[in-house]
Amino acid sequence: MKRVFVFFILIGFLFTPPAFAAERFFEIKAKKFSYTPNIIEVNKGDTVRIRLISEDVSHGFYLDGYEISTSAHPGQEGSLKFVADKTGKFSFRCSVTCGEFHPYMVGYLKVKTNWRYYLGILPIFIFGIGSLLLTQRRKSNPGNSSVHEAQSPSDSGYLRQDKLFGIIPLDWRFELTKYKPIRALFKSRWFPFIFLVMNLAIFTVILLAGFVGGFSTGNYNFGVMIVWILWWVLLMLFMVPVVGRLWCMVCPFPLIGDWIQRGRLVSVGRQRSWGLNKRWPNKWRNLWPLVILFWIATWFSGFFTVRPYATFILLGTII
Repeated sequence: MKRVFVFFILIGFLFTPPAFAAERFFEIKAKKFSYTPNIIEVNKGDTVRIRLISEDVSHGFYLDGYEISTSAHPGQEGSLKFVADKTGKFSFRCSVTCGEFHPYMVGYLKVKTNWRYYLGILPIFIFGIGSLLLTQRRKSNPGNSSVHEAQSPSDSGYLRQDKLFGIIPLDWRFELTKYKPIRALFKSRWFPFIFLVMNLAIFTVILLAGFVGGFSTGNYNFGVMIVWILWWVLLMLFMVPVVGRLWCMVCPFPLIGDWIQRGRLVSVGRQRSWGLNKRWPNKWRNLWPLVILFWIATWFSGFFTVRPYATFILLGTII
């Protein structure tokens, strides 16, 4: 009887209708490079009407998540009408190129959550976690006969500590060099150099695009789009976590410096350094120089990502 009672309570919460929907009107003024207001809040189920007014040049309004857009020109307004049927935080941005900092012209639509829904599913999680804990407790204490069982290296808990995700042993290795073609490839001095040259050719095109682009709008420049949208995303999401040090091996940035230092690109070069032969100060033998450089680059990232010439200077300095 209690289970039936709890079941009907949960059903009542889960199917509780949302709050009374209202019609909300917003007048958004757009100018370089901001919206006023830049944050609007509504309730789920509200009908939202937006009037877009441009105060200087042509601007656009594109709402992510709802995939709707409009535009406004000097003396000509834009309008939108939609139902806020998705909860969460959605960004709206200018969809018409309006200047250098056009990519940073964004605002946010906040659709408030129906809290009664989450209060309704909260008991489900509580009951589920409680049942899981109770089951685990019963498994750990099945009876008096298992209390005196000896712990051995084959025990499941012991194995879980030596396996990744409980499946892959931590000491597992797959030796690629046991295959002759791969071993010959790794021993060849041309192996990393060929990929380095290919990457250097791509970055040379990017540098030329940044130099030719000058101070024009970044979202029309090949170099800015490739570096800060394609390559940067791939670097963070795939190359570093998946490929790892393999990317560092074929990264073209240190190629010119290594060539100047060694005097060779493929064969063995000089062993003596052409530098000043001075030791790096002990107080700077830590991560602070990298942290400071990263902070400076982050501070000026707004210019690097919208100015092709700034991207050219940054990449040229690194190379």
